[in-house]
Amino acid sequence: MTEFEIISERQEDLIDIQALYERAFGPGRFARTAYRIREHHAPVATLSLVARDAVGLKGTIRFTAVSIGDFDNALLLGPLAVDPEYSGQGVGRALVREGVERASKNGTGIIVLVGDLAYYQPLGFARLPAGTIRFPGPVDPMRILVHECGEGVSEKLKGMIRAR
Repeated sequence: MTEFEIISERQEDLIDIQALYERAFGPGRFARTAYRIREHHAPVATLSLVARDAVGLKGTIRFTAVSIGDFDNALLLGPLAVDPEYSGQGVGRALVREGVERASKNGTGIIVLVGDLAYYQPLGFARLPAGTIRFPGPVDPMRILVHECGEGVSEKLKGMIRAR
């Protein structure tokens, strides 16, 4: 496992972050529904994190404030990106753990993402019944995952997700 530290994103990280997104996701990222939700909405600054070592950026995570139906205390996790050279070395999971911990301490009710259950389930994410959360574009309902930061929060969810 590579040695790195997780710190808050800084202005000088932005060029490296954009380059990492290009390497990790390519130009197709702009067409994804989750990207469209985040478009034109700044990420939550206190939850924008990077993993760095002495050489440079290893990964990044961001969260966007969203509403789900009438529930306004939610975040959309993403993008989470790890330099492909460091894939499988714990960078992404460390970023998710730190981001979820900080969000929980800040009083967030629930975190939602579109992702792989096998990757995110060990980090506390689970599926909701199909149709609980709707996205304004195509999303595989089996990939909609949530992390409850407070008990019973998922029972309050019903409706369209939108940035706020």
